[in-house]
Amino acid sequence: MKTRSGLTLIEIMIILSVVSAIAILAIPNLLRSRLSANETMAINTLKYLSLMQEEFHQALEHNLDNDDVGEYGSFAMLSGAKPTSTGELKEPYLDDRFKQETDGEVELSGYKFKVFLPDKERTVQGRLSNATSEKEIFWCAFAWPSVPGESGDRVFFINQSNLVFSKIHKDVELPVMKSGIAYTGEPLSGEIDVANWVFVR
Repeated sequence: MKTRSGLTLIEIMIILSVVSAIAILAIPNLLRSRLSANETMAINTLKYLSLMQEEFHQALEHNLDNDDVGEYGSFAMLSGAKPTSTGELKEPYLDDRFKQETDGEVELSGYKFKVFLPDKERTVQGRLSNATSEKEIFWCAFAWPSVPGESGDRVFFINQSNLVFSKIHKDVELPVMKSGIAYTGEPLSGEIDVANWVFVR
């Protein structure tokens, strides 16, 4: 009596069909999970950045005008890649990943991050305020997906208020390049309209 070994062509085709059906169902879920994980990481990174900015600011690590109020810093300053006005940091506020910046941008887990600081003087209530004084009050940062729609769907924003806002990437011009948005009056009422951005809890 002959014993059958191996699978018939029909059996192989059935197995392949089942595997394909499982893959069709599973892959989108895996992509959504990765996208969600990237966005969560981006939010947490911005919140962590905000905490480090406050510590850097309170410690007067960068104090160009030698008063009793420190300025906020860039990724290069916060990570120790660039000396501050008071010299080298004893301990960096951000880890070595933030030293790997290109044009002020850092890429982490499918997202690009950029800090903006005031870079020009402006008139406030009839008084001229220089950029150094403004850096004692304002800063902001954006995080946007490296590959919009694949590594993330949302763009995130934070400033000295320590609140994170989000918006779908299709509604934001990328990459974010406008330095003037570091001023509080612009992020939440001008170039960034808080009514069109969603607060992230």
